[in-house]
Amino acid sequence: MTTTLLMLLALSALPPSIHPLTAHTAHHCTAGRARMCSCRAVLQPVAAAERASLVLQGTVIAFRDSVLSFAFGRGRVRIAHVRVSASWKPAPVDSVVHVATSWDSCTYPFKVGDDYLIYADVDRQLAMPTTSMCTRTQPASGASADLQALGKPTGKIGR
Repeated sequence: MTTTLLMLLALSALPPSIHPLTAHTAHHCTAGRARMCSCRAVLQPVAAAERASLVLQGTVIAFRDSVLSFAFGRGRVRIAHVRVSASWKPAPVDSVVHVATSWDSCTYPFKVGDDYLIYADVDRQLAMPTTSMCTRTQPASGASADLQALGKPTGKIGR
């Protein structure tokens, strides 16, 4: 095993409260097999927000799995329907946004009914925001450091 892989395995064993990447580089289990999601270093909250196309907090209300055609072939994506409660960048017009996550080892494991802080980029081929485990996207319940660093949302959305 390489040193990097050993470090990732050691980091994945740490509890989220002390994990230096806030559990963004982690194992993702699919069909009973653990696969490693390989990510570059995760940016700090403000830098991640500056780089992202969309930063919001919201509750996942539904999913839709799709198979889409791309220039390089076909791929599966999971689209989360998110009811937005707060937005930092940009303030979306609609109270529900659709965020895609690829169907691979870096798929973000959204759960219906859970509240998340989402950092996403607009994918030109999908024409919608996308996120993964390689971003700072995380459950809002564990995002207090990010929420503090981001400051006051640009606008409250929804009810």
